[in-house]
Amino acid sequence: MIKTIAMIATAAAVIAFGTASAAPLPEVNPDDVGFSKEGLARLDNFFAREIAAKRVPGAVVAVARDGKLVHYKAYGLLDPDKDTPMPVDAIFALASMTKPMAAVAGLTLMEQGRLPLQAKLSNYYPALPT
Repeated sequence: MIKTIAMIATAAAVIAFGTASAAPLPEVNPDDVGFSKEGLARLDNFFAREIAAKRVPGAVVAVARDGKLVHYKAYGLLDPDKDTPMPVDAIFALASMTKPMAAVAGLTLMEQGRLPLQAKLSNYYPALPT
């Protein structure tokens, strides 16, 4: 579940910066930085299902590690009414993304053991009362 949320948040984050048509980072073979090609291929299946179910018309996804791009792809349609394919340099208007991004960041830190689930907020923000 956390990995799915992280994947969706990554897609949203990539969408948010409206990238240029050239890859925004140097590209690398996924195996060279610890990704499996089969695992990344699951992104294709995920977005195919979401687009077929009409939950999203399309998306642009980038996955990177250590400043190197391992997956950069556009899925679906930019404008379903005009049947316009999604370009990798599409620009999207996003609103109210703070909460999902903060939640994913918190869950990621928790998964890494750097933010215990039962931690007091005052441990990280001393100005707050305990």
